[in-house]
Amino acid sequence: MTVSAATAPLPYPKPVAPGPQAAADPAATDVDKARERAREQAEEFESVFLTTFVKQMFSGIKTEGPFTGGSSEGIYREMMSEEYAKSIAKSGGIGLADHVYAEILKAQHIEQ
Repeated sequence: MTVSAATAPLPYPKPVAPGPQAAADPAATDVDKARERAREQAEEFESVFLTTFVKQMFSGIKTEGPFTGGSSEGIYREMMSEEYAKSIAKSGGIGLADHVYAEILKAQHIEQ
């Protein structure tokens, strides 16, 4: 499988030399923490997007048999959709998190 430049995942940011202000972890800088937080937020955004996508995918499925529908099934199906989406996002997702991450870094004027 070949990966084109448009679909290739963005490289994780390069390490930056520690700044003058040392945080609780002396090896981590404010920039490193900002990058880590941006990555988490990008993955969370992708997870929310995928949750909507997966919920829509399951919305047309009819339930039959002795355990048909009900509020409990609706709650379970919603929780299941959220967990599927989180799992998809954590395992690489659909590439949305990479682009959101790049835009967050750009908005905060942080080099990739």
